Amino acid sequence: MLASLGATIPARRTALGHILFNVLAGAIAFGAAPWFLEAVHWMLSPDAPDIIRVALFHTLFNVVGAALMLPAVPLLARAVRRLVPEREPSLTRHLDKSLLSVPAAALDASADVLCRMAALLFEGTARNHAALERQLPELRAGVTRTLEFMAQVPHTAGSPRDRTNLSHACDHLTRLIRALRGIPSGALGHGALEDGSHGRVATNDTAADLTAALHTAAARLDACSAVPADVATALEQISRRVAAWRAETRVRLLDAVSVGEMPASRAEGVLKRIAWMDRVGYHAWRAAAHLAAWAAPASQVPAEPADDPVPAESLVS
Repeated sequence: MLASLGATIPARRTALGHILFNVLAGAIAFGAAPWFLEAVHWMLSPDAPDIIRVALFHTLFNVVGAALMLPAVPLLARAVRRLVPEREPSLTRHLDKSLLSVPAAALDASADVLCRMAALLFEGTARNHAALERQLPELRAGVTRTLEFMAQVPHTAGSPRDRTNLSHACDHLTRLIRALRGIPSGALGHGALEDGSHGRVATNDTAADLTAALHTAAARLDACSAVPADVATALEQISRRVAAWRAETRVRLLDAVSVGEMPASRAEGVLKRIAWMDRVGYHAWRAAAHLAAWAAPASQVPAEPADDPVPAESLVS
């Protein structure tokens, strides 16, 4: 127990669990000592050495104690968690200061936390969960905590990994969280959007593809705790498609408004939703690309597009 003072939460919980087990098993052994002694006498001959008798008694004590305590493990675990609660938010609980002495392990832990937060953001956006907005403050605090933790990691010369990829990933996740604070109504729906083309209504296939790409990326991140290169590539492709769709739609909306086929206010609403999707797709792609580059040091992060990655939402901008 003394060795666990100042240690990580899991280490302190392990020490406390060991103490509780020994105390409870010792109480059982004390009450059942006569039966243990009878069993030792029955199993060994009268001339057996005392050291063998002590060893057998201790073995019986451990085996019987473990067998009796096994059904109570869930209760013991709950008691340990209550007595030694988590001090860190669940998203960043693995960013322990003890890792700072091993920079590679500390940065890998940071990357794992960022991947987990990216998966939560991608999945919540894809499903348009109402609960996502309630999670955003915790996710924002998690990104900040990860940045602060990484700042304490000593720099190691000659490392094959570029730790700035993690900083860039933090930046894009922060911008994604900022965009998700106000999700336009129907932004990622599978319905239709008026595109201003002679008053017709066009099926929003691009929005559905963005939803599917985010959902797939979240599932892959949950499965492997890293960003595979093909996931980042898929997000890049859909991001560029959304950007092209936004630019093309803006031209059509301007044409429709200019000839009176669509009210300007309605056109602004359509463009606002598409611009929001453009922003979400872009920051999801860039965050994934930098996390993928961290996981595969030999890979290169694709260059940013030449046009504005955070497009304006106004028709007249």
